[in-house]
Amino acid sequence: MHFEFDLNRHMNMQSIEAILRLSLEQLDNKHDATSRKHAIDRSSAQAWWDDLKTKNHSTYLFEQENGLYVVSWYSQWQKELLEGALDWCVDSTNHTYKQMTDSNLAFMLTSNEIIPNRVKWLNHLKQHNNLNVQRIMIDCSTTEINAIRKVFGDTVDNILCYWHIKRA
Repeated sequence: MHFEFDLNRHMNMQSIEAILRLSLEQLDNKHDATSRKHAIDRSSAQAWWDDLKTKNHSTYLFEQENGLYVVSWYSQWQKELLEGALDWCVDSTNHTYKQMTDSNLAFMLTSNEIIPNRVKWLNHLKQHNNLNVQRIMIDCSTTEINAIRKVFGDTVDNILCYWHIKRA
């Protein structure tokens, strides 16, 4: 399902699909040595998080001694679009979705793509925003399905990505 959005023509935030990128691998493929603030991934993520926080971005950091972590951020303009979006696309498999907007509206890096980490991130988004999301397209991941259900219950529909269904 694809919804066209033209901000200049419609000025309606509810027509926006929010693309939420999740995997560290996606960023690793696109960054070079100048984007690293530290040689150790965890320390680099912490440094970036600190930097974004000083720029008034909405940020979230969860860490455990056993190595699990979740880092999330989005800017004020991304927050406004995210809150108005009825449809989200959560993409944790790099380049397998059709780009629905010109911008990614929230980011999350995690040490492990497990239900508790996804739940922490989604709960943070839900608790700190006035969300209107009704549908979330996902990569056919039981982790994503379960995390969305735990956070949103039956108020949000899961839509499975056609690309992933075709390859299942």
